[in-house]
Amino acid sequence: MGKTNQLIALVVANTIEAPTLVVAMVNNCTHWANEFIQFGGIHAFIPPKKLEGNFSIGPDTKVVIIPYSMVKQMVQMNIEWGRLIIDEGHTAQNPKTAIHKVFIGFVD
Repeated sequence: MGKTNQLIALVVANTIEAPTLVVAMVNNCTHWANEFIQFGGIHAFIPPKKLEGNFSIGPDTKVVIIPYSMVKQMVQMNIEWGRLIIDEGHTAQNPKTAIHKVFIGFVD
């Protein structure tokens, strides 16, 4: 079983009230959404590339998928996430990188 499918199984089996945020490379967001439909029966939400105004997530939204380029915007929106899945997480492991510092905003 692939890592993507294992994480989808976790989301399906371990339900929580707050939505799950998946951060992926821009060219993998649609793949993640298709996998959530196929293997989890969950319709994931991919927001528009530029968030404007009073962006909010509906109460029935279980999964939101964004590219790395939107992480900073999501941190600034102060949305309460139930879990964070970082695809290709090795890109954020180095504490000297800007994306690592942005992800720290999720846990502070």
